[in-house]
Amino acid sequence: MISRSRVVNFRLTQQEYEELRSASVQRGERSISEFTRSAVLGIARAGSGADGSLESRLAYLDQKLSRLSLTVGELARWLKIGRGEAGEDLSGGL
Repeated sequence: MISRSRVVNFRLTQQEYEELRSASVQRGERSISEFTRSAVLGIARAGSGADGSLESRLAYLDQKLSRLSLTVGELARWLKIGRGEAGEDLSGGL
C-alpha cells in the first residue's frame, strides 16, 4: 500500500457533501476521501495532458459527465423549490 503523508482540505456545503457521498457510494469507493482523491487526480492528469491515452481521455470525459450530472440535478432541485414540488425527482436518474 502506498503511504500518503500530505493532506488537502476544502469546505463543502451540506448539499455538496451529500452529492459526494452519494457519488462515492454509486462508484463503490471505500470512502468519500478515496472517491475525491481519484476524481481530482483524474481531472488533473487528464487536464494536464500528461497522459494522452484513451483511458486518460475517457476518465476526463467521465469527470465532465459527472459534473454535468451534478449540475442538472442541482438545477432540477432549484426548479422543484421554485414550483413547490420538493418531493419529485426531475433529474431523470442523472
